[in-house]
Amino acid sequence: MLLTRRDWLGLSTAALATAAWPARAQERPLRMLLNSGYTGANAFLLLADDKGYLKEAGASVTFTPGVGAYTAAERMVKEGFDIGYGDINALIEVVSRDPAHAPLAVYMVFNSSPSVLVVKADSDVQVPYDLVGKRLVGHATDVALNMFGIYAGLARVDPDDITIQTTDVPMAAMLKELVAGKVDGVFGYNSTVRAAAAAEGIDADTALRFFKYEDLMTDSYGSAIMVNRELLTSSPDLVRRVLRAFTRGLRDAIVQPDAAVAAVVQRDATINRTIEKARLQHTLAGEMAHPEGQRIGIGDTDPGRLATCIVQMVELRKLQRVPGILEVFRDDYLPPLNERITSLGQ
Repeated sequence: MLLTRRDWLGLSTAALATAAWPARAQERPLRMLLNSGYTGANAFLLLADDKGYLKEAGASVTFTPGVGAYTAAERMVKEGFDIGYGDINALIEVVSRDPAHAPLAVYMVFNSSPSVLVVKADSDVQVPYDLVGKRLVGHATDVALNMFGIYAGLARVDPDDITIQTTDVPMAAMLKELVAGKVDGVFGYNSTVRAAAAAEGIDADTALRFFKYEDLMTDSYGSAIMVNRELLTSSPDLVRRVLRAFTRGLRDAIVQPDAAVAAVVQRDATINRTIEKARLQHTLAGEMAHPEGQRIGIGDTDPGRLATCIVQMVELRKLQRVPGILEVFRDDYLPPLNERITSLGQ
């Protein structure tokens, strides 16, 4: 379902446009780890910085490109980042193992799983069971590959009956191998696969078939903004202002996608504007367009869905402890509902 610009503007633009904070004598420096390199998928965060919203919030944010959403939570613990943008399923595992030092998710960006398994459009893999005996590839840090056990279980497929291999080659190279018939399937994010396909001149809608995890993993979430617990304890109001600034950045990215892409180009002049704009739009119309957003606004979660998500992860990873919902996600720092973005549907 594609959302119109009006759909995304589920509240008065003035609510955030006029929500500025008084100038502060000193901005607090914060280090933020991104989910990946600079792309259309994280452009709204960069736009919030370029528009001055983070400065108004009292923060001076230094962005660090990431190497995959699944690695963000662990890297936040090991490298001391203040804020991170990454997969909440990986966070659940970190919280289960080390609750005292694990970051806390405070803003859910993807209210559905962005993960896909993609095969050739003319492949004999018509339903998940047809994956038995096939060879699938992906990055070791890819969310889709790491979460495949849950998807396979819901599809009543034994992952042991499938050959799964990891590789370090870029997504575009994996897709070329797929189209050439050298592999049977590729793991990835929906928007990432589409962007890589476009870069290789592959028409994703005609050459590929997508198995979307969200079709079976209906209670799963994706990427979230996470915060170091020390920052939450020492500066809770700063965290609230920063999340408000990111919401403003997201709103601007929706209505000004070219400005959002420009924020990416400013940090990486090698990117393809057309491809990154398409990635941004696929992210907005896909991963962020779950109907839940109409009810609770982008940023929040449904406790029941999140509880299921936690249990699934505990079972998949055979974790020793089941984290509590409030150990993983807290909504205390979100902008009020009337300032959040809602996806109203058509």
